[in-house]
Amino acid sequence: VQNWIYLMRIIWCPTGRDLWFDLAVKMQSENLAEIVMWLGDDRHEKKAKTQFPGAKILSLNATRWQNQTVPQTSSAQCRKSQLWLANDWYPIRDIATKLIDRDDKEGRLSPLEREAYLHELIFWAVSEIENLRPEAIVLAEAAHSTQQYVLQAVARVMGVKVLHFVSWPILPGLELRTSGEGPREFADQGSGERTSFLVSAFAEVDAYIKKFKDGDYGFEPRYMKIQSDAAHAGRGRQISSQIRKVFSTLRLLSNKHRKWATARKALIQAQSVIGQSKTFGAKPYVYFPLHYEPERTTTPDGAMYRDQLQALALLRSIVPDEVEIIVKEHPSTHNHRMLGHLGRHPRHYKALTRIAGLCLLPHTTPSNQLLSGCVAVATITGTAALEGAILGKPALYFGNPWYQDCPNTLRYDQKLTWKDILQSSSSSLEHIREWLVATLTSHVVPGTINPSNESYFSKWYTNDTFRTEEFECIFNILKNVLLQQVKENNQKQALNVNGK
Repeated sequence: VQNWIYLMRIIWCPTGRDLWFDLAVKMQSENLAEIVMWLGDDRHEKKAKTQFPGAKILSLNATRWQNQTVPQTSSAQCRKSQLWLANDWYPIRDIATKLIDRDDKEGRLSPLEREAYLHELIFWAVSEIENLRPEAIVLAEAAHSTQQYVLQAVARVMGVKVLHFVSWPILPGLELRTSGEGPREFADQGSGERTSFLVSAFAEVDAYIKKFKDGDYGFEPRYMKIQSDAAHAGRGRQISSQIRKVFSTLRLLSNKHRKWATARKALIQAQSVIGQSKTFGAKPYVYFPLHYEPERTTTPDGAMYRDQLQALALLRSIVPDEVEIIVKEHPSTHNHRMLGHLGRHPRHYKALTRIAGLCLLPHTTPSNQLLSGCVAVATITGTAALEGAILGKPALYFGNPWYQDCPNTLRYDQKLTWKDILQSSSSSLEHIREWLVATLTSHVVPGTINPSNESYFSKWYTNDTFRTEEFECIFNILKNVLLQQVKENNQKQALNVNGK
């Protein structure tokens, strides 16, 4: 038993970066893992079939998924009764249904077909877990495709370890967490590759915080910058934008895209009618910026609180009557390049205003103004909570954000009171900086999840040094966590052998 060589059976769920393919190759070449299933971006499909001939290779963008056709597998035995009786199974089904809605861009699926398709996916996942017997599922990021989400949710309930990376949007850093609300895994403290990264990361944190001291705060993700940059873009980007507009016009000739354009116009009209009739500022208020949907930041990162209307109702139950709730629409929701019409219906805004003391504002209202004037900030997982915390505001979050446990922030709990929220912002700006630095030091490795993140942090990738650092650091943290799991599995196996 002591000399037992253990090759861990893993389901690998990568994004489109070559980094994730190369990591899988090294894990298998060093006998750390056997890839038994590959479920990820289709750009790796051909390479994966060659490199991992014994694995099931499935592409997320394959026609089968687009047509709601589930791959063939043996019938599921369904021996784990907790799969159907677990307390968290209803939220899992709710999130999975929302993800199916996201896939069904043309609204072709009836509620009955959607329900049957979900159960077919569940039985497929049960069968794959029963037959492949994986000991871990590793996701490059939290699962927000229907197939990956159902597979990892079923696996987690059936006792399989599920790991995923969480990115820091203010710098190219990753944490490894157990799926769901699991703790941050510890990075290799003796790693030389992390030393230069941490020096640069600390400087990035200081630069981020300095913006708040100078009054020039507000984090804007890369895709939002691209959407709003037309007036300030260079010549090359302006030409690119014009070309995209031409193609957008051509796309509108198709029935599908005409439907999308009509739905988007209806959203804009509904929000403008309600938003323009409201004023704010006469009363103290809590600021709640809406998330763009469909997006990972609410589904699945919001967990059981992924529904923003539900979160606002819960918030209203805590906030005193004399305090307003100010809601601002996300700029991307009405953008013609995005799919906001899949995450909103015009009646969404009417439903919002059914909540007492709630004021809906247009997305053009400056976030800086709303943050500086509020008495507290609330969000599912948005970075607005961290910005509010840095400004000394109480910040409430409902889901599993990257900054969770940061000073001046508080996770929603049914026992929370308004007094609890107000008393949660006693930490100084320096205290928040210390927390960011300490979390970086203990848990964060260099890296980005997908190609768009890599492009956003392009200044870090000016040579191969950073790429080498991120590869080694991500591999090492995975290796340490998986070897610990191997040790635990071997100990259990040894006990079983000795018991016999």
